[in-house]
Amino acid sequence: MFRKAAPEPKEFWDWFVANEPRIHAVATGRESVIQEIGKHLAPFDVVFEMSIGDHAEREFIVSTDGIKERIPKVQDLVNAAPSIPGWKVIAFRPPKGGGLIQFQGRSLEEMDIWFSAKRAGEKTDLVLYLANPNDRANMGMTFLILDSLLGEYGVMTRVGAIDWRPLPPDPVRDGLRPIKDLPEAIT
Repeated sequence: MFRKAAPEPKEFWDWFVANEPRIHAVATGRESVIQEIGKHLAPFDVVFEMSIGDHAEREFIVSTDGIKERIPKVQDLVNAAPSIPGWKVIAFRPPKGGGLIQFQGRSLEEMDIWFSAKRAGEKTDLVLYLANPNDRANMGMTFLILDSLLGEYGVMTRVGAIDWRPLPPDPVRDGLRPIKDLPEAIT
């Protein structure tokens, strides 16, 4: 049995350019072309995010979804992107600053997370402190907050081990720092 060869990045971008008017028209994120983009990116093992609305320049972000082994796939795909008028193609979720994260009908704010950090060779190990640290949704939202503070690539390449612990009653007394200070702690 023969396996179909993986597509080349150029094939995806040719499809994108051919469908750019439909993609540019996305206003809610629920349009069928969104699923089509995902289907065309699936062979590359990457995911995407894109800005919607009336922006002079729209963003199309290609992400590994935090999986380090896929970094070369994102780089190959983004490096192959042609110049597309009205679009900025970006490798990895960029830092955007913290704030509120909503996920699966729940929310977590940057101010709800504290941390301690310890250098571990080239990376920094983190202990994150928050209410309900073992809740999978909270853990997922902390990764989104880390991405928003450091950028996806920064989290994958500069952060080592991560541990979650319950938030103590007085984090300042315990020597913890608010998560908004994380970028200056990871150098």
